[in-house]
Amino acid sequence: MSEANRRADLKTQIVRELVSPETVERAFWIAAAIGPVIGLFVGGTIGYIKRSTKRGLIGGFLLGLLTCVAYGMWRIFNVVTDKLGLDSVANLVVELFLFAAVGMLIGAIAAKLVVVLKRV
Repeated sequence: MSEANRRADLKTQIVRELVSPETVERAFWIAAAIGPVIGLFVGGTIGYIKRSTKRGLIGGFLLGLLTCVAYGMWRIFNVVTDKLGLDSVANLVVELFLFAAVGMLIGAIAAKLVVVLKRV
């Protein structure tokens, strides 16, 4: 192997990503698929221990649904980044407002659900 080929091979190895986007996509998909089920199980168990199984099941399921939201946000992030470019200011601004809006929406919904779940 020539010196130039060895250098090119070394550069390829250095530039290679630690985790590929496909791996992250798969991890988010798996989390979204099993998150609500695990939430039901954990919430039901905690609810049973605290003698409010129904509240635990509902709360656990809703927390598990956040994995679906995370997967959706990952997909949206990829679409926006592909459209605007990873290193652009426009991408940063769009992602900032998008993630902040989703975070505020989740927070508002969670605040209402806490009140509702206390009545269950």
